[in-house]
Amino acid sequence: MNMKSHDVGAVLDRLKSAGFTVKQIQDATGRSRQTFSNWRKKSRAFPPEDIAKLRELAPDLFSQEPETETTAEPETESETIPATVAKSHDQDDKDEGRDDNGTGPDFGTGATADALKQAYEIIVMQVRRAKDDPAKAARQIRSAIGRAFASGLINDRADELRAALEVVAGLDDALPGWRDAFDKAAADAGTDNADEGQDDPFGDEPDVPTDGLPDGYRARSDGIWWNKPIKFRGVAFGAEFVWLCSPVQVLAGARNARGQGWGRFVELTDHDGTQHAWAIPARALAGDATQVRGELLDLGMKIQADDEDSRRAFGRLLRDWIPDRRVRTVATLGWADRTCTSFVQGSGEIIGDAGFVYQSDAVNPLLRTMVAKGSLEDWRDNVARLAVGNPILTTSICVVLAGPLLDLLDRDGVGLHLIGDSSRGKTSALAVAASVVGGPKYMTTWRATSSGLEGTASIANSGCVVLDEIGQVEPREAGSCAYLLINGVAKARANAFGGARDRLTWRCNVLSSGEVTLADKMLEAGQKAKAGQLVRLLDVNATDQAHGAFDDLHGFADGASFADHVKKAAAQHYGTAMPALAGYIAEDPAKARKEARTFAARFIEEAERFHDLSDGLVRRAADRLATIAAGGELASMARITGWSEGAATDAVLAILELWISARGGTGSTEQAQAVTACRDFLLRNQDSRFKPLINGFSATTNATEPQQSEDPRRVSNHAGWVDDAHFWIHKAGWSEIFEGMNPRAAAKHLDEAGYLERGEGRNVQAKTPAGITAPDRAYRIRKTVLNAG
Repeated sequence: MNMKSHDVGAVLDRLKSAGFTVKQIQDATGRSRQTFSNWRKKSRAFPPEDIAKLRELAPDLFSQEPETETTAEPETESETIPATVAKSHDQDDKDEGRDDNGTGPDFGTGATADALKQAYEIIVMQVRRAKDDPAKAARQIRSAIGRAFASGLINDRADELRAALEVVAGLDDALPGWRDAFDKAAADAGTDNADEGQDDPFGDEPDVPTDGLPDGYRARSDGIWWNKPIKFRGVAFGAEFVWLCSPVQVLAGARNARGQGWGRFVELTDHDGTQHAWAIPARALAGDATQVRGELLDLGMKIQADDEDSRRAFGRLLRDWIPDRRVRTVATLGWADRTCTSFVQGSGEIIGDAGFVYQSDAVNPLLRTMVAKGSLEDWRDNVARLAVGNPILTTSICVVLAGPLLDLLDRDGVGLHLIGDSSRGKTSALAVAASVVGGPKYMTTWRATSSGLEGTASIANSGCVVLDEIGQVEPREAGSCAYLLINGVAKARANAFGGARDRLTWRCNVLSSGEVTLADKMLEAGQKAKAGQLVRLLDVNATDQAHGAFDDLHGFADGASFADHVKKAAAQHYGTAMPALAGYIAEDPAKARKEARTFAARFIEEAERFHDLSDGLVRRAADRLATIAAGGELASMARITGWSEGAATDAVLAILELWISARGGTGSTEQAQAVTACRDFLLRNQDSRFKPLINGFSATTNATEPQQSEDPRRVSNHAGWVDDAHFWIHKAGWSEIFEGMNPRAAAKHLDEAGYLERGEGRNVQAKTPAGITAPDRAYRIRKTVLNAG
């Protein structure tokens, strides 16, 4: 035959059909894949030295080749092949279905010829691949036949294609029924009944019912399959259904109350057969949905994403799958709106009226902790029971139970910060509080930025953020974090177009612990806590009870063993109390609101019996604690806690007493801060920075009456003077004491508290004793301030 026996394309095809890989051919010749590609495009011939190397690789294929080859110039290639070799190649090409040029039958030119040639070449290619994957090759041969007829181009020349296929060696083995498939495709094309030339690859097994599944996808029991294009030499020709991902359903199109923020409410099944739900924002599906795939893989989904086509197909599946059903999205968990009739749980389940789903850009890890273990009775008998007789534990549980009351009563969030030494029971109190909502990992730490805490707070909407170890927060962010959590509004941020994004909002309580106060932490960054910050996160000395944080050990030998038992119980029984309370409220919000208001009013009545609540900040603190008490009492009325009536109120009243004691009474917070600042400064510096005044006559004056004079000893960094009853503080010293505060207001507060003795008339500063040469006036503070608080 008239064939260039060393033509690169022909030789490569012969070697590959014999089972040799391109890598083996590369290793034998020392040529690159790109070189082969370039030579094939230019119809180049292998150089003689390469043929010699290939003869060593495949002696059977080159056994009849002459020892010395004559090869024309690369561009003309006018090689003459001996008759014996030509005969051998003739037989090989006949076996492979090729013509004398080694390129297949000559179908001519034009669209019909291209369709015939593509069908022919892809079938030949699949015949060669049949030994690696027979089932796939058979499907693709059948698909190629069907697609050729479905194009409508080859119908008048079908006999040419069939004749060319009759001489393709191995086709009968790859698809024994190819002639039947060919005739059926031809018949369907002739009667306009062609179904894209494809038999159903799944046989008679029905698809899984879906709503709105896009064209080109099939939902099967093992997951979603998609009709992937078959590409040959960069050209798409035909398609076959391939597996794309494990079972998933888009249950509804999701949008917010304004008809914006669209998404897809998706349900999937993980490796263990457990179902998960996620409302995916539509904006996250732009492009190839990389972030979405990562989150779904983390939830246990299996996804085919080895190639770009599959990745885009998966993104297109979710993006174009829009069922008829609609659900309304909310950006936070808890109550869906102020009616308090629909409560969204971390699992996505709705308590009360359905129709809402939680939508977020990512699946927050905290959601995975908001699950239940054991029954409500188990939690009540093994966890809540241990809080009886322990005000710290009882109040900690009440802080969480009060979360659903914030929207119900239109109240701001409440923050409680448990202070005390390490290993004295504070973390146990946080553990029992976390058990109201979920597992032990629901309790997190302060080791986060304000931005990170925004996500945590939105998850805890209508509930409580439980944060351990305030010492881990950055000092410069401590105050802003306290404001952020209780105020319930995220920072303003711009969108991609320069406008403002919708802000996250929430209402939640905060239960915190640490060895230092919020004010102490802020002071590390040179900041002074404002009264508003301190009333948002109320400091409570939690470890001065009879046994650390505990009063009743319930039969245990000591506080340590009781604390261990409490934590173990909270790790075994959790996540049932909050859904129970939400269900109680959702069943009749008006009734629950009336009951909660009654409990809160009773708390204030009891508090007023023991404390003066006339100061604004003290009253605000009492009102916030009243909400906590109401949460515990309402849960007890609903038979959730197992506590007797009034137990929650008594426990929270004890906490109010601890807070008032720690702040130094019921006076204003600003007054308490001024007194504390003055007292602490004088205690630290009374012996080192104040000059003593000595009773007697001044040696530098001619006064005839006794007076005070300065001790001649030198005092560095002088802040004032001290006598038997007073400190005399000059203006510079006074400003130093109240740095970060208003020095004038501080004098007013100390006057009101009875520690500052004013001068004559309207003068706040008094005239200094005659023995003090300068200045002539100073702040006169009674020494009794050293015992304040």
